[in-house]
Amino acid sequence: MARLILLISLLPIILSVVVRKFFCDRGVRSAGDAETSRTGRELAELLLSKSGISNKVVMEEKRRADVKVGKTVKLILTKRLKEAKNVLALGEVALLCGHALVATSNPDLLKWRQWAVKFSLAFPIFTVVVLVFAVVVAKVPPGWGLAVAAAALGAGSLMSLVSLQVEVQAARMMAAIIDESRIFPRLRESEAVALACKALAYRQAVPGAIEILMGRDMERKIAKEVGRRVAGKVLRR
Repeated sequence: MARLILLISLLPIILSVVVRKFFCDRGVRSAGDAETSRTGRELAELLLSKSGISNKVVMEEKRRADVKVGKTVKLILTKRLKEAKNVLALGEVALLCGHALVATSNPDLLKWRQWAVKFSLAFPIFTVVVLVFAVVVAKVPPGWGLAVAAAALGAGSLMSLVSLQVEVQAARMMAAIIDESRIFPRLRESEAVALACKALAYRQAVPGAIEILMGRDMERKIAKEVGRRVAGKVLRR
């Protein structure tokens, strides 16, 4: 029975990792991380204006980027995101603006997605902590402990996948505005930021703990790829 639970639980976990690798990591590598002519703050102001919600959203600066749902929607950017000009940071800003757009039109939908992301992080961790005590104190068989931990991670993966469409639709709306509104003076900048925005929508297709590990791996790969391209340009000169 424990083996069957383990096998069933692995399906959503594997699917979430595949979705993350195929749609997020690959898209981010394609977008690159070049410098653009806009800062994160400038991009956010333009996107909020172009989407017609600038009077419904208040922009704030804090240590953690987020979108707060309320009578007045709060778009919270970090200092790094507000000042950054690179493609990936602007893609993240664009995605947050997409969240703000969803928050003004359908706040319950964004709340559900935010709850699902928190659930995918907290529930597996809480389950593992309880299982450690259960295995040590109550002498629960390790096989059952592993099966229950996998089930918790599988539930988190499933919740992330089911609610992922909220992120995807938000990203597509912002990418369409970027492509159609000439926000950037150069076409390649628009294409890169729009691609980064759509790719980052799939970043949290996996549960929080896995996302943290895969996020670090993605950052290392991006740094390596950007370094390789810069070195290639220097050698060609």
